[in-house]
Amino acid sequence: MKNDGSLLVKQIGNVTQRNSIIVEYRIKSANEIKQEHINIEELTSVPVQAQISFIDKQGNTWIRVITKKQGITDNQELVEKNASS
Repeated sequence: MKNDGSLLVKQIGNVTQRNSIIVEYRIKSANEIKQEHINIEELTSVPVQAQISFIDKQGNTWIRVITKKQGITDNQELVEKNASS
């Protein structure tokens, strides 16, 4: 992990269609966000990025970058409703 806790590097080994990896993200604390001069009351989404690098059977190195803006809410009922759909 990087010093600020924002980078995770994991060696996986051989991967097949049956492999799956789950990663959980957490938002920084209100104090950390305030120190970056971000108004938490106006925060509606956070950027999330995964960079996956791999070597194919021919020895070529590839990287796949997946970037998403993830919406956030403090409405527990809304979260539970959307989690089950």
